[in-house]
Formats: sequence, C-alpha cells, structure tokens
Amino acid sequence: MPSVLITTNVFVVLAQSEVRSLGRAFLPLVVVQHPVGGLQPDEVRERMRPLRGEAVEGLVWPLERLAERYTGKSVVRFRPPRSRIGRGSS
Repeated sequence: MPSVLITTNVFVVLAQSEVRSLGRAFLPLVVVQHPVGGLQPDEVRERMRPLRGEAVEGLVWPLERLAERYTGKSVVRFRPPRSRIGRGSS
C-alpha cells in the first residue's frame, strides 16, 4: 500500500527508527516544522505546501523508484531554529 510518513522535526529520529524496524526504510519521510498541534487548518496547509510534491511521489511512484530516491533520507523544507544549548544565558 502506498504510504508517506509525515512527521515534525522533533520526531525525525523516532520516525527513522520506526520505518527501519518495520522494513520500510524506503518510505518518504516528509518533515514539517514542529509544532503543528494547535494550528488552524490553513496554517497546516501552508506549512505542508512546499512538501506536497514529495508526499504525492510517495503515493504514486513504484516501490523500486522510492527505494532508490528515499532510502535513509528525509525531505525537509524549512530551516530549523538554531539550538541555544551550550551558548550560555544572556
């Protein structure tokens, strides 16, 4: 069954672990900026807009092509905020 895993950047490591453990490392892993909880539907659609192509590919491409393109890779279309860990406080 065609599938795409959509997750937020906070859960990427967990998502990668899950698809590997299920033997589905070829699934496109589409990563959207966290958080999405509490957003209005229009805001979620706007966040997903740049990722639509990859999501559709995962639903219509043959498994062999998905495996070639996506095994072990994630699709990320945002710049995550820089971590403040280890910078000291101001």
